Amino acid sequence: MISSANIYVEFEIKDPYYDYLWTLGSRAKATTADLLGKRVLEVTRGTGGYPTYIFNPLREVTVAEAQAA
Repeated sequence: MISSANIYVEFEIKDPYYDYLWTLGSRAKATTADLLGKRVLEVTRGTGGYPTYIFNPLREVTVAEAQAA
């Protein structure tokens, strides 16, 4: 039985591949790596927009914290 569920995956592209992900067309998907069911994250490079750069970890803030900044 296959069920669908929302999940959150965070990953980091390390040096020297900082410009590998682009704002248009880049995709990441979990895919099967072997016959035993091992999973890997497959990342494909985009073809448009501009390279993405995030050097600091993401964090969640409240609306009040964002308004105070």
